[in-house]
Amino acid sequence: MIANMILGMILLNKRYTATKYLSVIMISVGIATCTIMSAQHVKGKDDDDADKNASADDAGDKDEKDSETVELLRWCTGISMLTFALFMSARMGIYQEVIYKKHGKHPREALFYSVSFLILLNMFFFGFSLAFSFF
Repeated sequence: MIANMILGMILLNKRYTATKYLSVIMISVGIATCTIMSAQHVKGKDDDDADKNASADDAGDKDEKDSETVELLRWCTGISMLTFALFMSARMGIYQEVIYKKHGKHPREALFYSVSFLILLNMFFFGFSLAFSFF
């Protein structure tokens, strides 16, 4: 919702009511809180496991720090990928809105061209890895 609102304001010069801004901010804060709490929950499980298997070695401490760094990197990568997908989805919605205003509503045609473009883009980036996975 916040991505649609931000891109709508930037690309289409839309303005929204104060209640819409407030509701989107409240929902975004709730989602961010749940995301952060779920990350702490995973970290808490790892801490419990580490307490059970604790050793006095310095190497064990280094391995634990390395695994925490890897988990943080994995978590940040996942959040980045979800954020990118969120903004791409919002951009696609704005693109459809502009197309509908210009040419009228022809949802099947718009879906065909939108999905075809995305398929071609994916084949450009992942086509070689897909081809080599079959051989």
